Amino acid sequence: MNEAAQRAFDDGYQAFKDGVHLNDNPYFSYQFRIREEMAWTDGWNVRAKEKAE
Repeated sequence: MNEAAQRAFDDGYQAFKDGVHLNDNPYFSYQFRIREEMAWTDGWNVRAKEKAE
């Protein structure tokens, strides 16, 4: 796990213990950003493949 992910996980775990809502949890937000970036990358690759055909 990289440093940013570890920090987000630690903050998220503490938020969980403190009873913070999931939408305000730093780790959940970090994971959501990663998924958004992955989907964007997947879309980019699909478009590049279509253009190449």
